[in-house]
Amino acid sequence: DRAEGCNVVSSLFSDLGRFLCFVLVVSVSMKVDNSSDVLYDWEAAFWPCWGLEGVIALVVLLVLPACLLSSVTDPRKLLMLSWVLLSGLALGSTSFISMYNIAYALDNKVCSNPPYTPSSGSTRCLQKLQLSIWPWLVFLPAFAIATSLAKRPLAVALHDA
Repeated sequence: DRAEGCNVVSSLFSDLGRFLCFVLVVSVSMKVDNSSDVLYDWEAAFWPCWGLEGVIALVVLLVLPACLLSSVTDPRKLLMLSWVLLSGLALGSTSFISMYNIAYALDNKVCSNPPYTPSSGSTRCLQKLQLSIWPWLVFLPAFAIATSLAKRPLAVALHDA
């Protein structure tokens, strides 16, 4: 029994996500261990995350014309494509903001005295940590609420795709 429609895409993204997580663990481990002769910064160590950003950007750019075309030809798919488009934009921007702030804090040693506590650290460290966490605290509940509000028609559209 072969997967069809959105199940195929979901399976591909799931496999890609697992692969990128594995590569991220290897890359960060090599950076922390400092065992390689090649020195690179934290921004370079997080390259699998930047690769994920690229994949998300490609998906959004591919879905955008389909979404615009569906608004005219097939309004039933418009909800599904709009959901994918908005979720991709929100996930991509949230991930980018978080990864940029984490890499900046690590590269510039903004939080240099571990373990960090609000009383022991600098305000710049606190600001960078908040900028890396707040996007997720906004995105995840907003995604859950929006998806639950559109659950029934979205499930039908995803099933028929």
